[in-house]
Amino acid sequence: MDDRQLRIRIGLFVLFMLVLLGVLVTLFGSFPDVFARQNKYVVVFEDASGVGEGTPVRRSGVRVGEVSHLRLDNESGEVRVEVLVDQEIVLRQNDRAVLLAGILGGDVTIDFIPARDQPPGSIAEPGYEFKGTRPSGLQALLEQSNAVLPSADAALNDIRRTLKRFDELSPLLEETMREYRDLGKTVRETVPDLRRTNDEIRVATMNWGRLGERLDVLVRTNEEKIAKTLENINETVTRIADTFTEENRRNLSETLKNVRAGTQNLESISRNTDELVKESRKNDRESVQIDRAGG
Repeated sequence: MDDRQLRIRIGLFVLFMLVLLGVLVTLFGSFPDVFARQNKYVVVFEDASGVGEGTPVRRSGVRVGEVSHLRLDNESGEVRVEVLVDQEIVLRQNDRAVLLAGILGGDVTIDFIPARDQPPGSIAEPGYEFKGTRPSGLQALLEQSNAVLPSADAALNDIRRTLKRFDELSPLLEETMREYRDLGKTVRETVPDLRRTNDEIRVATMNWGRLGERLDVLVRTNEEKIAKTLENINETVTRIADTFTEENRRNLSETLKNVRAGTQNLESISRNTDELVKESRKNDRESVQIDRAGG
């Protein structure tokens, strides 16, 4: 099989898959209720203003489906609205299909409201036709207000909790404001000291600048003298270094040894002298005692 035949087969396969995809899309678009797990019902309205495909369908305020199709009856002027409702939702034949709109012109919904003043009716099979109503005036306002009241109560509860928290935080806020006021007072009292310190730093900087200028002038004026003094110091250090030659250090070491030996001899002579003095004093005392004894 050459490359040309392979490309032809691949092209035919892709074309077949595209055709199959188009057929599936058409089937899903034309028969959504065949594949979707929803039941279809019909609601007949005399006036279906605001209703369109995709309009939410609710039961007792919970969304259970949506509008799939609308059809106007030219003879009676009624609007037949087809709705799709989830299969697990059970509708009763005595449920009221009510078309509701928001108080401020919000979204439109179709609500199935159970009959409260009578026992549950028979189950409405798929395809059952409901008579739709649209409340007007005070009734519509009351029904919509009943739907809004729980949200308003929750909002009021949130406001009460928020105000309570503000009351609890009020002492902390007052203390914080007091600390901010004390801090501001301290800052105001510190500003003059900071200004004086800044002035002193500025004056010190100027003095140091002047001192630097004077030192620079002094160095430039006495540059030759400073150089000569440094040369003299260098010569003196050189002479001192020359004085301490190897021979001079040996002589100095011998001299120190002789001085140490002489010091030791002096100590010996001193000891002998002390003994001689003691011996002479002893002899004198003995001669004195002999004289006294003879007399």
